[in-house]
Parts: sequence; C-alpha cells; structure tokens
Amino acid sequence: MENPSPIFIGLVSISSMAMVALIIWIASREKQSKINAQRDVQLALLEKFKSGEEMSRFLASEEGRQFVNQLAGLDGLVAQLSGSASADPRRKTVGLLVAGIVLLALGGGFYVLSASLSGMRIASVLFLALAVGLLLAAAAAHVVSKRLGLVPGSAGSGQSDRPRVD
Repeated sequence: MENPSPIFIGLVSISSMAMVALIIWIASREKQSKINAQRDVQLALLEKFKSGEEMSRFLASEEGRQFVNQLAGLDGLVAQLSGSASADPRRKTVGLLVAGIVLLALGGGFYVLSASLSGMRIASVLFLALAVGLLLAAAAAHVVSKRLGLVPGSAGSGQSDRPRVD
C-alpha cells in the first residue's frame, strides 16, 4: 500500500478539527437561541403590565415568584455559558473526563493508523498528550473540589455520598 502524502494527512487532521469546532459552534448557537426565545417571552410578559402596582401584585403571587426564579435560573445559565459562573464541580469533572477519554481513543486510533500510514504518529502523540492533560485536570479538579467541600460527601460539605437508611 502506498503511503499518503503529507498534504493529505494535514487535510485529514485539519478537517477533523474543523468538524469538532463546527459541532461545538452549532451546539452553542442552539443553546443561545433557546436563551433568546425564553428572554423574549419573559420580556413580552413584563411589558403587559400597565403600572408598577400591577407588577408588584404579580411578583407577590406564587406565579410571580416562579417567574423570578426562572429569571434567576436564566441569568445563571447565561453566566455559565459565558464562563463567568461556577457550575457544579462534578459536571466540570465529568466533562473533563469525557473529553479526555474521547481524545485518548482518538490518539489510540491515530497510533494504530501510524503503523500503516507515515505521519500519523505526530497526530497520535498530540491527541494522547491532550488526553492525558485533560484526565490529569479532571483528577486535580476532583481532589481540589473535595478538599474545598464543593462535592457532596467531602469533608467540608457536611453531606454524605451514602444513602440514608431511615
């Protein structure tokens, strides 16, 4: 079998990265459009009030409290998407683990391909190094989160991972 040219290998690597970037961009646009639609509905509801007194009565009701809680959740979601809010540390750790495992599999696949295709070894080393870095970051995040008491069952959180027996 003939070895592929370095240009072909470069195109395959760049197109793979471009596909991942496109998927991330599409997912973030979808989340942003949902946020915008929710915001538009909530703003339209707020515009229906003719006076501050009407709005006060609404906000004092149970529906008003739910509306305010939704707004607070929406602000938290926007802040989380922009990276300015601290999300659940367990979710961040799982995200790092998933990304690390995917990159580990990708690096392993490129390593297997490097036996028959020259030039794939560089890509495999790159993906494997990224995977190891993400997995180490996940482990470090988990340890730090537990020490700071951010994870249930850790020393400072006052919660236990064990199920309660009543």
